[in-house]
Amino acid sequence: MLQFWKQRNLSLYGKINIVKTLGLSKLIYNASVSCIPENFAKEVDKITFHFIWNNKPPKIKKKTIIGPKEQGGLNVVSYTHINKAIKLAWIKRLLDDKQSSWKVIPNNALLKHGGLFLFSCDFDLKSIDTSATPPFYKNMLIYLQEFNALNPNKETINKQCIWNNKRIKIGHSPIFYKSWFDKGIKNIEDLFDSNHKFLSLSEFGNIYDIQCNFLVYRGLISAVQNNERKFRSKYQ
Repeated sequence: MLQFWKQRNLSLYGKINIVKTLGLSKLIYNASVSCIPENFAKEVDKITFHFIWNNKPPKIKKKTIIGPKEQGGLNVVSYTHINKAIKLAWIKRLLDDKQSSWKVIPNNALLKHGGLFLFSCDFDLKSIDTSATPPFYKNMLIYLQEFNALNPNKETINKQCIWNNKRIKIGHSPIFYKSWFDKGIKNIEDLFDSNHKFLSLSEFGNIYDIQCNFLVYRGLISAVQNNERKFRSKYQ
């Protein structure tokens, strides 16, 4: 299709409109329902930009031309970015309150990390077992991790989620205690008393009706405290 339009004497804006309306629009549905290989998305972008510049060296950097007009760009759409944005948009559907049968697949695949709850965590995929996760959902996690790296969590230390947190580890591995999670323990502040001090083991057991030994509880507190020291040294 782009080869056909190459024969026309189009302006730069005209080519960009052709790419958006007649080119990439044909591939958007594919990205919304299937796993798009990274090399395929890059090849689409390569063809797109070759069309825009008539196979000649670009006069504007790619990083600039895909930016908004108010920042000097031309709103050129990158298929790589479209694919990632569509996958990220699926996460909102995964985490809504609707009980949909299709959610069973990713939820069961990630069950050892809390199922769909993992998408709410500040995780590092190097420490997460995704061997049973279908590629479509694994790509969501990859793109979410990229997004989180560009948009770091600005919550206070006490509001941070404990589970699957890349900065809260025991033995170099992130933590997820399902029985604790099921009792409503999610953020660091859930381990605090009214004076913002860590609950004693007996207080913890009475409040959440959880029986655990001192070493397990103390190990988690130590991991949280270690994270807090790193957080304060980095941001204060």
